[in-house]
Amino acid sequence: MYLHKFTGKMPKSMMMLVLVCVLSMCLGPMTNTVVGAPGKAGVSEAVIAQGADAVTLDPQKQSDTDTGNVCNSIYDPVLLRDHDMSIRPALATDYKRISATEWELNLRRDVKFHNGEPFNSETVKFTFDRVKDPATRALAASYFSSILKCDVVGPYTVRFTTDGPDPIFLARMTNLLVVPPKYIKEKGDDYFGRNPVGTGPYRFVQWVRDDRVVVVAYDQYFRGKPAVDRITWKAVPEMATRIAGLQSGEIDLVQAIPADQVGVLKASRNVTVVTTPCAQIQMLNFNIDAPPADNKYFRLAVAHAVDPRPIVEGLMSNHATVLDIPIADVIPNAPKGIKRLPYDPAKAKEYLAEAGYPSGVSVEMICQNGKYPMDKEIAQVLAQQLSQVGIRVTLKPTEFGQFQTLVKTRKISPIYTSGGNNVWFDADPQVTAFYASNGPISTYSNKTLDDLVIKGRTSLDAKERLAIYEKAYTMVRDEAAGIGIIQYTLLSAISNKVSWAPRPDGRIRAYEIGLSK
Repeated sequence: MYLHKFTGKMPKSMMMLVLVCVLSMCLGPMTNTVVGAPGKAGVSEAVIAQGADAVTLDPQKQSDTDTGNVCNSIYDPVLLRDHDMSIRPALATDYKRISATEWELNLRRDVKFHNGEPFNSETVKFTFDRVKDPATRALAASYFSSILKCDVVGPYTVRFTTDGPDPIFLARMTNLLVVPPKYIKEKGDDYFGRNPVGTGPYRFVQWVRDDRVVVVAYDQYFRGKPAVDRITWKAVPEMATRIAGLQSGEIDLVQAIPADQVGVLKASRNVTVVTTPCAQIQMLNFNIDAPPADNKYFRLAVAHAVDPRPIVEGLMSNHATVLDIPIADVIPNAPKGIKRLPYDPAKAKEYLAEAGYPSGVSVEMICQNGKYPMDKEIAQVLAQQLSQVGIRVTLKPTEFGQFQTLVKTRKISPIYTSGGNNVWFDADPQVTAFYASNGPISTYSNKTLDDLVIKGRTSLDAKERLAIYEKAYTMVRDEAAGIGIIQYTLLSAISNKVSWAPRPDGRIRAYEIGLSK
């Protein structure tokens, strides 16, 4: 059983809160905040620029990274994914498995929501029941698909029951952000989604749609008051504008910068580039419902026709590595020994002829455009390589929202490139999503692979699970169900006014941001 104790409370400072609230209300909708060490009012601030605004501030109705980053500054999870990717106590102080399908968690007794509402086991049960209720229409519901119920055992003890052995139960708890029952019942879902109340390190102050979300440090936070008094989550769709904001001092943190901007930023006196290996990847996938991708020999032709090395060495300036299979090697139970099918244009042409296209074939390929660094440019290189073997590609860069809709409705092009992340740090959600018959975005169907996925999902033996995923991803490679392209090195840039280190899961946790000394 894992036990952990946290630091005590910090004293209140309501004067500070009032001050920063007034400051935030005075800002116009297009104002960028200049940041850094304590200013005239003695308030430290940091501006984080992301590619998109939050879609909601209800943590159960979001699933994208940008919105999740904002929500995680306001809310707390039951368990915490720490910076080193280990799982630690958060609102739960400890946990234990009491049977193959039951987990019991003890909760903190010194936590209140920002509006003073108490936190206890009834709160956790309400949170779980709400996310599972179809009426909530919670995008986060799929995170908890294996959990059947949450029972209150005592005022500060809850018990979860799963539908079978669940090796990633603890990881699921890192995504259960706790919401206030009384406040939601009084105000309703829509109001709550615009005026959030959590137990997290920052209190909500202001949301200017398509521009910014402002939060201020919660001085009663149970892990201790955050180092930075005020955080502004700024929506800046254009990467060039984010870069310019860093250089001018209007922005303090930008994540996932393109490799071709590293030299420019390193030359800036006020900016530091920080890097980490991460779970973000680029892969090439198929809509197997759409010809010619329904033909295995066509997919094998594609697999032998693409070569990630020019992308890594040229486009990415070696701020990436060749990805042999479509899962990042930082995932603890990702197979490490499987090699990709070799780049072999002659063999690609042989497979293309075997697929019934001896004179080549024309095909549409959709790619993301600006969601991941150089995603469109990577797709352009792949399209050029495919043309060398007779696969004539019409490339269609697509905005992320539309791309997601096409993938989820299985109306995506026969070939498509896609960025991906893995916030679970486990192989199961990724292999399920893309390659299991019932995966939410999968068009591939193979009973042998499905059996492996189910076996891996229900095994509590780490060695057995690793062996299972080696077989599963070997099958993905040999069937050319999906093709790995590159694994990103996460490139981020911070102003010299703040201290922060990027995380392998690509998340930004506001509580981890400090001020430079």
